[in-house]
Amino acid sequence: MLSGSHALSASLEAGLELGIENTTMKKAMSNAALFSIVPSLPIVVMLTVLTVNLEQYFPWLRLSVVGFTAYENMAANIVAKASGLAGIADPGFDLPIVTMVMWVMSVGIIWGIVFNIFFMKSLDRFSKKAKASNNTFIPVLSSALFIGMLSLMSSPYITNAANSSTSGGKRRARHDENR
Repeated sequence: MLSGSHALSASLEAGLELGIENTTMKKAMSNAALFSIVPSLPIVVMLTVLTVNLEQYFPWLRLSVVGFTAYENMAANIVAKASGLAGIADPGFDLPIVTMVMWVMSVGIIWGIVFNIFFMKSLDRFSKKAKASNNTFIPVLSSALFIGMLSLMSSPYITNAANSSTSGGKRRARHDENR
């Protein structure tokens, strides 16, 4: 907080020395505050959701180091549903399920890091060649891959929304019978 306040006051002084109007500086400060706080809100929400069943340390470690909120939620829900629960908010979360969630989250996300270790150099060379040739296909490919990723991650929630409340009780009953 102290360093942020010092940086703010130094920036205001520098802006006044450059002759920037107060309204412009206030608008820049509000935009900076907005774009600093708003992107972290989904992380805080997912941290709160995951903390309910996974305690506080593992979700904090995941989301602060290598995690991705949509992936962490999806992995936890997949494990919960595979274990016979309705989802991550099901009160039947016990230690074996928590352990499975930790393993799935850790093993599932490691492949991006491994891929980067082995293929990042060749990917970088390809990217430099594509930029040098002014190829218009690369932005289209990047956009298509991004839309495909979003579709893949959101489709289970969109297509199965009506069935999740009716089949959750059956799965929960089977899980309770197996205990």
